[in-house]
Amino acid sequence: GYENAPGVILQAHLDMVCAKAEDDPRDMQKEPVRLLTDGEWVWADGTSLGADDLIGVALAAAILEDDELPHPALEAVFTVDEETSMVGANALDTRVLTGKWMLNLDSEADGVFTVSCSGGARAICHVPVERASLTADETGLCLTVSGLLGGHSSAVDSERGNAHLLAARALYEILPDCPFRLCSIEGGTVDNAIPDRTVVKLAVPAAKKADLTARIAAYEAIYREELAVSDPGVTLSLSPCAVDDPMTDAATARVLTALYTMPAGMQHMSTDFKGLLQTSLSMGVIRTAPDEISFRYAVRATRASHKKTLLGQMRAVLTLCGGTMEVQGAYPGWPCRRQSPMRDLLAATYTELTGRQAAIRGTHGGLECGLLIDRIPDLDCVSLGPAAEGIHSTGERLNVASVGRTYDLLRAFLVKCRP
Repeated sequence: GYENAPGVILQAHLDMVCAKAEDDPRDMQKEPVRLLTDGEWVWADGTSLGADDLIGVALAAAILEDDELPHPALEAVFTVDEETSMVGANALDTRVLTGKWMLNLDSEADGVFTVSCSGGARAICHVPVERASLTADETGLCLTVSGLLGGHSSAVDSERGNAHLLAARALYEILPDCPFRLCSIEGGTVDNAIPDRTVVKLAVPAAKKADLTARIAAYEAIYREELAVSDPGVTLSLSPCAVDDPMTDAATARVLTALYTMPAGMQHMSTDFKGLLQTSLSMGVIRTAPDEISFRYAVRATRASHKKTLLGQMRAVLTLCGGTMEVQGAYPGWPCRRQSPMRDLLAATYTELTGRQAAIRGTHGGLECGLLIDRIPDLDCVSLGPAAEGIHSTGERLNVASVGRTYDLLRAFLVKCRP
């Protein structure tokens, strides 16, 4: 009875963002997460959970295993490297797929159907540095910015603090009155997570040590007031450390100028969905090599023109600072479809099951839908999933009852696909 129904594609990604507590020794490329539950939520001990998006894989697998479920033709697509570059979806030969409706199982809000998302790219920035020997009157100090919540880089509209940018702001503004030289800046684990910790090693004239300590304490007070709601635990601390061959004064100024002046955070709001962030960027990882400092951004924009301009602004800043930039992993956005029979049927099914109206929204996050819609003509798509919190952080957790509700919705929807 479903021979004339549109085929349905169930789509999810296999990879996760590996975040862990500072003191956790595990290698997350080789060792599993340790699951914990109180019956209401599931989370991992000391690490991110990986509910994004292994719960989507599990939901699709459960549907495929259900031999009693009436349904239209089903296809399942499981991709790799969604969190880093979407290379899996980008490399997929979509000619093997026949479905014209797609359920992307990569959303984290119960009762919310996502129908639009941002496109994006990864921008890798390089600023060259020169070094000179440590002088007799310089001592090594380590500045640590920590205590931040971090989280998914698409949540920059939450105004959560970025540890890299907080460190750069304080040091840039302190430098004219309290000279020092940079040795290294290290922090962040992945491009698409807001960094919650940064470590900066400095060579400081002994006579300026007390002054720098006082100035850093003043910035900690400033940040605690500014971030009282989003990151009340922000901490700036200084401690002695060993350093050698710090950067020259010119290189120090060049690096801090680039970090201080690059665009950051929210850039444009959506005109289609009130309150939805449309264009942003977030610095995720910063690393130091002997001859350069590199830092990587997750850039997001629904409009291709906004993305082009934002990347141009970044390149212009780096050019003025003697640096360069390369762009990788660009992927298209997913524009809102005005007429969507699948969305209408899914929303009606949700209302029948729950007695409530589903929320129809766009997201500032990047989903694989844009890549697949770009290559499968007339693909109708909705993204959904169970309730999850703290995605891409050690606070990530998944609501147990919401998983059951999402599974029930998928089953009921597939039954109703019969023409």
